[in-house]
Amino acid sequence: MTSKKQYGYTLIELLIVITLIAILATLGTSSYSRLQLQLTQRAVSTQVETALNHARQTAISSKKDVYVVIRDDLQCIGVSFDTSCDCSARSNCNINEARLNVSLSDSKVTLSNVRLARDKHIKFDGRLGLAAGNNGSFGLSTVIAEVRVIVSALGRSRLCIADGHLSGIRQC
Repeated sequence: MTSKKQYGYTLIELLIVITLIAILATLGTSSYSRLQLQLTQRAVSTQVETALNHARQTAISSKKDVYVVIRDDLQCIGVSFDTSCDCSARSNCNINEARLNVSLSDSKVTLSNVRLARDKHIKFDGRLGLAAGNNGSFGLSTVIAEVRVIVSALGRSRLCIADGHLSGIRQC
């Protein structure tokens, strides 16, 4: 009797390999989606903090009051010299020809827990950039974390994590 060598794979071996690849692809896709959401939330949080800092600096340099309008019903934030800024329209909120609004409707980040001293805006004083009596906080939330944006009475803004975990931002 002579023995024959077989080359190749059996059908069962191929099905097992295909099943393992499908499982790994599913896990990779959910990890990628989570990473993409984390990056989006961090980018939006940084963009909001930058807009707040720019608003304060503009108030000091122009010696005019600057308002940051926060509309949780429209999911947007706008910066302007008056409170009539409609942040849902990109051309409405601007300072010296610069458009300063952040729209959250395109991202999976939502405004939450808006707690402001006055109405729906933060006012930076045109003399010293203070937000005394016009300060407050609000959240930028996703299923991963809630980033709190806090504006002190001195006009300083900071980010912290109120719930969940997001690398690069400290816990509150």
